[in-house]
Amino acid sequence: MGPAQTHFDDGGFSFFQNTTNFNLSKEFTKKFNLGVGAEFRYEDYKIFAGEPGSYTNYDPDKATGAQGFPGYQPNDVVNAQRRVWGAYADAEIDVTTDWLVNLAARVENYSDLVLPTIINWRPATKHRKILISGLL
Repeated sequence: MGPAQTHFDDGGFSFFQNTTNFNLSKEFTKKFNLGVGAEFRYEDYKIFAGEPGSYTNYDPDKATGAQGFPGYQPNDVVNAQRRVWGAYADAEIDVTTDWLVNLAARVENYSDLVLPTIINWRPATKHRKILISGLL
């Protein structure tokens, strides 16, 4: 028996993502702005198995496979893709010169989810007021 193996191919992974979107924004008045858009995203994720020596336990009294990281096993292999469609809108209004109100919403559809539609919305408000003291 020769020297112990010190380098292993422990497998690996890859991730690819392509995103395409389209946005429109229009200021209807000095106080009201509306934005809308759509997005398509393609995702591809893979896990590759490593060589058996990186994960196989030949001696039950010792640690399994390569030390540090045991390597990806054949049952860890993944080859997954999904497509995501999204649409969003954003409305913003200056109620007064010191008060801004914003409402945004987003809908997404994931090709790999059982309940594929996700809806998020967010109201926001901001009050702009500056207090100036006599410390200048």
